[in-house]
Amino acid sequence: MNKKEIAGWGIASLVAPMLLGAMTMSVAIGASGTDFEEQAGADSSSAAVTSTVATEELCTWYLLGAPSSLALSAGVDGDGDPVEYEGTALSLSAQLNHVDSASLTAYASGNETGDNLWADDGFSECTFYGEVTRPIVTVELDGIDFTAAVAAGETDAGAADSAVSFSATAQTELTFDFETRGSTCTSWTVADINVVSEATKQGVPMKVESLDDVGNPVNVASDAKRCSRESTISTTVPASLTPTYPGQDYVWTGPTVTYTLRTSGTSE
Repeated sequence: MNKKEIAGWGIASLVAPMLLGAMTMSVAIGASGTDFEEQAGADSSSAAVTSTVATEELCTWYLLGAPSSLALSAGVDGDGDPVEYEGTALSLSAQLNHVDSASLTAYASGNETGDNLWADDGFSECTFYGEVTRPIVTVELDGIDFTAAVAAGETDAGAADSAVSFSATAQTELTFDFETRGSTCTSWTVADINVVSEATKQGVPMKVESLDDVGNPVNVASDAKRCSRESTISTTVPASLTPTYPGQDYVWTGPTVTYTLRTSGTSE
């Protein structure tokens, strides 16, 4: 060989190992992910996410003060004696007021009704959780008739007497005359009820007219959407009725009165 040939081979022998090394490195890089996990011994773990949050009381509508019975009376005369029916029209009435815890009251609050229904501390903070409702209070009778019978303790006790029985009419209407207590009925629509026929035996003494008027009450009565109304309930025994058993006490039994609170999510 001449010197040029020897020099060429020498270069080849020096370059070859470098090429082989480059090929080996290329293979190692392609598999490096697997090799790293196996060598590092990596592991995984998990953690539950928890959070404690207090919730506000749910706003609830309450109806209080509805009477369980209604006893209408003719009252007494100037001598203190019970007024008698003498053939002229006779008024019978009863008063329901807050002193006797008998005024009709509707309000929204949390889960507290309060021992003193007329005080500010009878209300608690609450929310409707976006499902706002408004109250509608109704008074409904199951009829309009007043059936007469001789009172207990009399000679003819229990005897029915159609001669002095009567029904509600324009002349002998059954009236629920409500009086709002103070300024408690802000945002409420209020009305009296006059029953003169079967068609008028239901009425709405108080309601919140619009959902827009209902808010989330706080712990003061003025924000609790409360409405409280006293009432005088009355009717009239018509004139010119002649009892079958004159001189004896009579009892007139009238219709059953139902007070109802319902809620509405619309403007109906």
